Amino acid sequence: MSGTDLVTEDELRWPPGLYDLPKRHGKLKDLKKFDAGYFQITPKQANFLDPQVRKLLEVTLEAIIDAGMNPVELRGSKTGVFVGCSASETGGALTRDPDTVTGYTLTGCVRSMFSNRLSYSFDLRGPSFSVDTACSSSLIALQLAIDAIRQEQCDAAIVAGAHLTLTPTAALQFLRLGMLSNRGACRSFDASGDGYCRTEGVAAIFLQKRSSARRIYATVLHAKSNTDGYKEQGITFPSGERQAVLLEEVYKEAGIDPNTVTYVETHGTGTKVGDPQEANAICQVFCQNRTSPLLIGSVKSNMGHAEPASGVCSVAKCLIMMERGYIPPNLHYVEPNPYIPGLVDGRLQVVTEKTPFPRGIIGINSFGFGGSNTHVILKPAMHEKKEAPTVDYMKIVTYSGRTTEAVLSILDAVAEDPDNVYFQQLLANQANMPARDTPYRGYLIMHRDKIPTPADAKKDPTLPPLKDVQKILITEPKQIYFIYSGIYYNNIVSKFFGMGTQWPGMARQLMAIPAFNDSLKKSSAALESFGIDVYKMLNSDDPNQYKNNTLNCMLAITAIQIALTDVLTAMGVVPDGIIGHSTGEMGCGYADGCLTREQTMKLAYHRGNSIMNGDVKVEGAMAAVGLSWEETKKRVPEGVVAACHNGADSVTISGDAAQVKKFVEEMKKEEIFAKAVDSSGIPFHSPQMLKIKDAMLKAMRTVVPDPKPRSSRWISTSIPEDDWDSELAQTCSADYHTHNACSPVLFYEALQKIPANAVTIEIAPHCLLHSILRRTLHKTCTNVGLLNMREKERELESFLQSLGKIYQTGVTIHISALYPSVEYPVPIGTPMISPIWKWDHSQDWPVVDGKLMVSGGGGQVASSASYTIDPFAPDSKLPFLLIFATDSLLACFQEAFLLDHIIDGRVLIPFTAHMVLAWKTLAKLKCLDFQKTPVILEDIRVYSATIVTKPIRLDVVITPGNGYFEILDGEQLAASGYIRIPEEKEPFYYANFEDIQTSEIAERIELDTEDAYKEFLLRGYEYGQAFRGIYRTCNSGERGTLYWTGNWVTFLDSLLQTALLAERADTLRLPTHGIQVIELRNDIATNGCIAGGVECCDLTAHTVARRIQIAGQLFYEKLYFVKHFDKRSLDEFPNQRKTIGDYRDFLRALMANGISKWQKSGILKEFSNAKQLAIVAKQLSHFQRNIAPDEMKMWREDSRSSCATVFDEIFNMEIEDDPKEFVKKVNEKMRQGIKLFDMDRLWNAAYIHDRILK
Repeated sequence: MSGTDLVTEDELRWPPGLYDLPKRHGKLKDLKKFDAGYFQITPKQANFLDPQVRKLLEVTLEAIIDAGMNPVELRGSKTGVFVGCSASETGGALTRDPDTVTGYTLTGCVRSMFSNRLSYSFDLRGPSFSVDTACSSSLIALQLAIDAIRQEQCDAAIVAGAHLTLTPTAALQFLRLGMLSNRGACRSFDASGDGYCRTEGVAAIFLQKRSSARRIYATVLHAKSNTDGYKEQGITFPSGERQAVLLEEVYKEAGIDPNTVTYVETHGTGTKVGDPQEANAICQVFCQNRTSPLLIGSVKSNMGHAEPASGVCSVAKCLIMMERGYIPPNLHYVEPNPYIPGLVDGRLQVVTEKTPFPRGIIGINSFGFGGSNTHVILKPAMHEKKEAPTVDYMKIVTYSGRTTEAVLSILDAVAEDPDNVYFQQLLANQANMPARDTPYRGYLIMHRDKIPTPADAKKDPTLPPLKDVQKILITEPKQIYFIYSGIYYNNIVSKFFGMGTQWPGMARQLMAIPAFNDSLKKSSAALESFGIDVYKMLNSDDPNQYKNNTLNCMLAITAIQIALTDVLTAMGVVPDGIIGHSTGEMGCGYADGCLTREQTMKLAYHRGNSIMNGDVKVEGAMAAVGLSWEETKKRVPEGVVAACHNGADSVTISGDAAQVKKFVEEMKKEEIFAKAVDSSGIPFHSPQMLKIKDAMLKAMRTVVPDPKPRSSRWISTSIPEDDWDSELAQTCSADYHTHNACSPVLFYEALQKIPANAVTIEIAPHCLLHSILRRTLHKTCTNVGLLNMREKERELESFLQSLGKIYQTGVTIHISALYPSVEYPVPIGTPMISPIWKWDHSQDWPVVDGKLMVSGGGGQVASSASYTIDPFAPDSKLPFLLIFATDSLLACFQEAFLLDHIIDGRVLIPFTAHMVLAWKTLAKLKCLDFQKTPVILEDIRVYSATIVTKPIRLDVVITPGNGYFEILDGEQLAASGYIRIPEEKEPFYYANFEDIQTSEIAERIELDTEDAYKEFLLRGYEYGQAFRGIYRTCNSGERGTLYWTGNWVTFLDSLLQTALLAERADTLRLPTHGIQVIELRNDIATNGCIAGGVECCDLTAHTVARRIQIAGQLFYEKLYFVKHFDKRSLDEFPNQRKTIGDYRDFLRALMANGISKWQKSGILKEFSNAKQLAIVAKQLSHFQRNIAPDEMKMWREDSRSSCATVFDEIFNMEIEDDPKEFVKKVNEKMRQGIKLFDMDRLWNAAYIHDRILK
């Protein structure tokens, strides 16, 4: 808008001049930034989400909030989504390599998802589709949206367009067609125009019916499209004739004279053919009887051509133009194109200076290079600023956002224009977005010098606005509890405020709030028949009107509680629970809907009047003591009772004045807290109140003749929980409130019903109960007192702060209800919200890098690849994620399993990872599937251990001629070697698996997985689960079996681990040169090994010094004692060895028969170790046979073979209909017989020879 050229020459996408492309093109910044958390998109999906979709999601929300809408309002609505888009270069890059293709590319990059993803994320239920008509895509999307609303297919619509230029090859296609400007500029309508300049753009528009709109920039009068059809010049040649037909038809259908159009935003790309065709068609339609030049322009001269998104970019320019009141200058226009007569003779005028906008009708053109044409007619909004309702007192504005900075951005904008109520009202609509989406909430209190009363209050106009932003730690919905205080309380009351929460001038500043003031007047009017003016009383400065006057206190407090309840209700705060302390239960009745305003005020009158002016006088005293409820009841003297159970160690006593005073003195002598309470000589909640009960009840029954039921929200403090089902507790009756006056206050018991994370709001002239609530409730509860006498000089400000605190807990509260509403739509010039909305862009996401999508100038075959090794990634279960490809392949190696490769307390890149990276790179460079590509790696050397403490980039460079490769960690050489694909008949070093002869080592010990890795742990190899790949081996490492999980890095590492076992020294050695189970052999003589299709020769490992333990550094080690059975001793007893062999064969057959039976019945899969049992079943299958009864009897009766009985009973158990019950019985039988395994000497000997049994 300021005339700045947004097109730049830089290396943000690819080197300028690459492939002879124009050096200048438009680019968006920070494409890696995306707030995935807001849209609840998982890291796995976000990694494969086209940046166009990411930006579409963000600009769509910005359009919604700029319209003054809360996205929650649109959820489930019949809102359509129409997106103009043409290509996904990201999708192309992510699907080039079959090794890296995932299904998430489909849901993240296909063009249908550009629109469908928006509908899904915002829960919009109208039509949703993407439009591709090339450069006119997004304007046709607008036309389709207009038609859909008119046809009532949807009530509103999101119209958007997206275009990013990430790869040079896409631009190269347009260059070869001769469409691009060599100078990198759209010289629209200029004689020097030589083509267009490509640019990027993502934009969204929110389209509504006028009757629903809160902000209107412009009204769409009509829209229409057509197509060129067949043209002799070719499909890409524009047709001015068809464009003119479109213009004539659209204005005729709209009933608008084209001569009345004041401005046309043209397609205006700056091409030699396109500009004359368009301008001459415009002249033909708009300039027949025009008395002044038609103003034209093109945003492409300022920002370049955004192709499918260009239409919405043109609309955006026009909307801002209407809002700002001027047309921005076209750039690069010096001399009119001689092939456009209208420019030469002055019928058309390109706007080259900042020009006032005449606020007339404008037209917008957009043409696709395949011949699809669109025109839209807009009328600017005409609603100028009008007189807004004024607020003569301080004001609070609330807002939520993704971060602290995001909230402050909005609040700072409000502070800059504090009197713009229209702007504030738009923001108020969004203030209560879900806490999960916008967890930071803040408030701004403005005009702090505007204190309504007293007249002599200190008013400092220099006071800055009060701002506060907090993060909601627990975003789940919170329960709200209203707490209504009574007219007296414990020592806090007497210490600070005399009789109770009342004080002269209380709540007077809040009378500036219309809802509060109106409520007080209505409550006062309810007592006119009694000749009492509560409103006048509240406005009086008489310091004695509450002193020793229970009636006045009760009426004033009740009226204020009603008014505060009304204000909270107006702001949409609805309690989940209601609790009243003493007289506060009358407020509960009002909040619960059981009592009307008039009934509540009259109950308060009769209660106070019965005490003050009744025929029977009640006299006594009250005091607060620091004892428990039970102890107080035991210790109080006769004539004194425990009256109020306020807290665990806070009780108010009531009764005979002399006895109360004596008890207080006794408590003080014992150094127990005790203090008299000024209750005006009334022993509230003591048996003495029974003297006036009948009179009080009679009067109250005239007020509540037909009591309503109390809801479950109202937690009684005057009736014990055991009696909550009683008739008295069911209704809000006169009997209930009379009972309240004469019974103990069980406040502490009621507080136990408040759950954790709740929000309590104390409704009274002063937050007397705050300290009790803080000590009693769960620490996660938030306790808010609406008014505070300590802040009586700034009472209104304190109240607003309390509302702000409630808002910051995540509670939905519409604070704007405190102020006069405004009329929609808001006037022109109301500040935009979208530019000041801030996202949480703390995390970067992958983006195709054009600099890595080039082939080195000569078209040579790629020779290198780059890998980001990031096991700490948000979703680290992805395979090699190819993000970009060609001459420098770049992949992200996001496997968390690398964190399991711990050597001497550090996570190191495995030696085998270097091998696999070289293997993968060679396969990728040759466009082969590495899994099907055999390779020979020779003379591999690792020069330094690469420690993984953060994401690491490794560059793999392969020399095309001899296959020499280097792996670089930054500037440091990490590994090198040679790699090649073997000739077709090139033999293995070991012709056959059995060629490796294992030695006869008398001391060979068989090791299982657990045994092997205990040995490694002692040497400093702290392998995690992923690298525990040895299924079984022996201490010499010569033979064994390995797990195969499909992971080549861990499999190869496990193979090398067996070689390390052969090194008997307990030193740390690292290789530097060099769910099925796969058998292996190690050749000690040649330092070679073979497993499956993997063969290693001439392995060398170097000893590495263990790290010295630093003081204060903790290490975790265990010492194991393992049973050892000496097989050599068995050789001395041939007969016993035969017995063991026979027993082993018997057990094999017994197990084979039993597990086979389970497998056939289908019960096997119900066991938690079903996979292991299935493997065992396969291994035992050839041992199945009929077991003779005599053989079974022999082993069952042999005292040395008790396990035979256990197995026989288990496998003979009848399989039941309920599989889970059967498995449960098998487990129970196994637990019962487990001790027999240690007693069975033959079993313990037999399973040494047979690991299947073990």
